[in-house]
Amino acid sequence: MRILLVFTFVGLLTSVSSAQKVKFSGTLFDHNGAVIVKGRVAAKSDKTKSASVSTSDDDGRFQMELEPGLYSLEVEGTGFLAIMHPEYLVVNSPTGMKMDFVMFGSRNHEPCGYSGADCLPDRMFIKEF
Repeated sequence: MRILLVFTFVGLLTSVSSAQKVKFSGTLFDHNGAVIVKGRVAAKSDKTKSASVSTSDDDGRFQMELEPGLYSLEVEGTGFLAIMHPEYLVVNSPTGMKMDFVMFGSRNHEPCGYSGADCLPDRMFIKEF
């Protein structure tokens, strides 16, 4: 009977600890709608200052598991301007979160003005490495 209680308790602790993580995923695209392979998405925790990093696959998709909390985001890809979210993303969804990103070339034709920034939302900043 005690063994059954111990296994039940351990199982509950495992399910509670894994339920606390939130799946954060999305897809990286260029301005023409083509997927970006091997792009890097970093989510930096406001609380711990540690970063979770994911790399996009052959379909442009990325995925990471995050603790509930506040995160700043940075998205990078070779030959593209990096995207930085200066405001914090609130991660706290039991069903997961999805966010897609459109990136603009750093040295190629820019579709919207000189820098390409005219096409980005006002709250997003870009930087070039």
